[in-house]
Amino acid sequence: MRVLLAYGVITGGGCERRMGDLCRYLLDEGHEAWIAASTFDALGEAVLHGQCGVPLNRVLYYAHPDGGFRAPFMQDWIAQIVREREIDLVDVQWHPGFDPVKWDCPSIATIHGVTSRPPASIFDGVIAVEDRIIDGDAYKHGAAVIWNWVNLRRFPFREELGEGICFAGRAFKAVNVRKLLQYYDGPVDGYGTSTAAQLDMPDAWRWHGFADLAEVFPRYRIVFASAQTAMEAMAAGRFVIAGQSLHLQHMGTHRPEGCLVTPDNVGALARANSFSYRRGYEPTSWEVWADVQTALENDMPEERRALRAWVEERHSLEVQCGKIVEYYRQVAG
Repeated sequence: MRVLLAYGVITGGGCERRMGDLCRYLLDEGHEAWIAASTFDALGEAVLHGQCGVPLNRVLYYAHPDGGFRAPFMQDWIAQIVREREIDLVDVQWHPGFDPVKWDCPSIATIHGVTSRPPASIFDGVIAVEDRIIDGDAYKHGAAVIWNWVNLRRFPFREELGEGICFAGRAFKAVNVRKLLQYYDGPVDGYGTSTAAQLDMPDAWRWHGFADLAEVFPRYRIVFASAQTAMEAMAAGRFVIAGQSLHLQHMGTHRPEGCLVTPDNVGALARANSFSYRRGYEPTSWEVWADVQTALENDMPEERRALRAWVEERHSLEVQCGKIVEYYRQVAG
C-alpha cells in the first residue's frame, strides 16, 4: 500500500510518536508511506527522525508564506501529493481545525482522545486511539479502536530500579506531583514539552523539558505518567503512578485521578481510557502519597515483570500497527 499520514504542526508529543512509529513500521513491512504536515519545530524533528527513525525524505511540509497551520490551503497540496504519489489511503490525525475535503482515494481519521466527530461525508472510516469511541455506523467501513503501543526494543525491561521520582508528560498534567510534594522531601524531575512556570510548583520540582524517555526512565524508581507514556514506563520495569488532568471541565471530566498501577488494576485502568482514571473521584494528597510509599518501600519484581508481560501481550508496536494495516486494507479495498 501507499499511505499518506496527514497532520498539522509536528512537535514532540505523543501523536507525533505514534505517527512516526507507524510510518517506520509501514516502511519496514514493504509499504510506501509519507507524513504530510504544515510545519515543524526542533522537537518534532527529534521525535520523527531521532526516536522513530523516519527518513528525512518521508516527511513533507507545506510551506505557507505566513507560517503556521493553514488547513484550508493544505487541502489542494495534499490532493496534489495523492495524485503524484498515487496514494491508496490518507490517514488524517484528526483535530477540528483540519477542515478536510474529499481526495482521489479513500481516507480515514485517527482520533486521539476527546474531540469532535470527524465528518462521515468526508471519511470512509475512523480509528480511535482510546475506548471513548464515536458511533462507527455512520462510516462506510465503521470504526476501529486501536490503542497506542510501546516500542519494546526501545524500552527493555530492567529489574534493577533507579533512584527517585520523575514525571513525564505535558506540565499541566502534573497535578498529582503537586500533591506528592506536600509529603515527599526529595526532588521530582519533570520531562515534557510544556513549560512548568505556569504551574507555580514548589522548589522541589525540577523541570528538564524535552528528553528521550527511553534514556530517562532507567534512572528512576517511580514515574508519574498517563496514556502511552505510562505503558512505556511499565514496560521498562518502573513503578507507575498513572493519572492526569485533561483540562475538560466543560465536559464534566476534569478529574486529575491517579494510582499505582498493579497487575490487579491494570485492566480496569486500561478500560478507563489509557490509564487516566481510577475511582471516579480525585484522590487526596494523602492517597497519592500512600501509593508512592508503597513503591518506595517494596521492589515487587514479580509484579513489575507481570506488567511488562501485559504490555507485551496487548500493546507491542507490532501487534497494534498490524491492526492498523489490516484496517487500512479493509478501507483501501
